[in-house]
Amino acid sequence: MKKWILIIIFFLSIPATSNAKTPTIGFMTGLVRGSTINDPYNSITSSGLFKIQREYKFNVLTQRPDNNDIKSIEKAFQNLIDQNADLIVCSGYQFSEPGKKIAKRYPQTLFIMNDAGLVNNLPNVSAPNFAQHEGSFLVGALAGKITKTGKVGFIGGVDVPPLRAFLIGYQEGVHYSNANVEVTHVFITNAPDYSGFTSPEKGRSMAKKMYGQDVDIIYNAASLSGNGVIQEAKNQKKFVIGVDYNQDAMAKGYVLTSMLKRLDISTYKEVKDYLDGNFQSGSKVYGLKDGGISLTEMIFTRHIIPVTVREYLKDIESKIISGEIKITDYLMNH
Repeated sequence: MKKWILIIIFFLSIPATSNAKTPTIGFMTGLVRGSTINDPYNSITSSGLFKIQREYKFNVLTQRPDNNDIKSIEKAFQNLIDQNADLIVCSGYQFSEPGKKIAKRYPQTLFIMNDAGLVNNLPNVSAPNFAQHEGSFLVGALAGKITKTGKVGFIGGVDVPPLRAFLIGYQEGVHYSNANVEVTHVFITNAPDYSGFTSPEKGRSMAKKMYGQDVDIIYNAASLSGNGVIQEAKNQKKFVIGVDYNQDAMAKGYVLTSMLKRLDISTYKEVKDYLDGNFQSGSKVYGLKDGGISLTEMIFTRHIIPVTVREYLKDIESKIISGEIKITDYLMNH
């Protein structure tokens, strides 16, 4: 009798997965000169998505809008929904308005909208954002210590709230470490024109002009347009700071560091929560404390950045995490 009770308990404990529907996750990529996945946001997001796919069973549908205008993005979202995507993952502020519009229309479809601004009123949308103001404060403090001319710059791809958060954090970090440094800034385009993220030649041209005005360090927050900024830094033998992913090797010795935005971490965690039945809607922030934001190890510039400065940055990081250093969080207030 005990034997049969044990057998019954054993079978009851087996998860009923054989008849469960395999989830389908739609991956919306950005439009970058005809490519689908080989740009920073797409690549970082996809690495998190495919990491979790190695651990869980689900299907992935990839979709790219024909253009970066709202109608094209809405159509791309619709295509994923028509293919019965249970969850849609996207990264970038250009998906914010069309994504929210589609989410309202299809409340049964879930969305993970990385870095798309605040979304707190849609129960089917998880909106992971990043404490770019924290990482930007750190690279600003670095720039304030390294500059020789007393003039540093910032080139943003598109004037949208997340990029304003980059700029303000950078300015505050520069002035924290050196109150006498002048910060020049420019945005390549204004929303809803998102070509400022995909125009390397415009980035290069703006960097050339800025370096010509005695700026010796530029913080590049312009996605693919930033590739032009980095190239011009190398041409001018001036310094630049990378963004989103590790760009240090793109111009060894000229990229001081890169401010990493870990879309892979947020995508992995948010998709895992969904697959585990723990999907949570609303805005959330990944920052220095949980590894969502970090700097590179500066392996190509350690001969340029003194040990004392690197230790200074670590001290600032610990003070940001503890709350001792307060930084303006533009994104969470707009």
